[in-house]
Amino acid sequence: MAAKSMSQQDLADLLGASLSRVKAITSDRVAKLKPEEIRALVEELHVSADWLATGHGAMFRPQAQESRDDFERRMQVINDLGVVVDALPLAASEKMRTKASLTGDLVHDAELIARPLQPASGSIVDVALVIRIATAVETALTKNRARIAPAKKEELMKLLYDHFSARGRFEEETVERHLKLVINH
Repeated sequence: MAAKSMSQQDLADLLGASLSRVKAITSDRVAKLKPEEIRALVEELHVSADWLATGHGAMFRPQAQESRDDFERRMQVINDLGVVVDALPLAASEKMRTKASLTGDLVHDAELIARPLQPASGSIVDVALVIRIATAVETALTKNRARIAPAKKEELMKLLYDHFSARGRFEEETVERHLKLVINH
């Protein structure tokens, strides 16, 4: 706050939060910021999203670095990839850690998502295929206004991954067909 010459009340006004919430945030008593707080810090104060997620690097980004449209596109990519990460067969703590590190750079984020998916055997996971499957499953669930248990989703994604890896090609119709079997079972 000193770097921006702001009082805690100024920050509270900017965030749309109470003064007690800002005091808790600035004294490290808040484990997770609300999305609207993150958005205000990044958009209004130009706090680096990477710094907020990791605590590393420069706290502030240069103001001319990213246009509002570019920022919104990057945030949309991060939100979309967050949905993909939620659909992956990972422990909740690994999902949270992965989502917190997303940057909106697809190359960086694909590598980030690949890390926890690498099997102990050392074989390589086709991250692009995993992302396509997870996206297709989430899209089909939304289209069918359906939900399935996380364990079923994980099982379905593993089955589809093995199927597409063996066939060497991805088919969205196959995802929808398998999903309908799971939903109707």
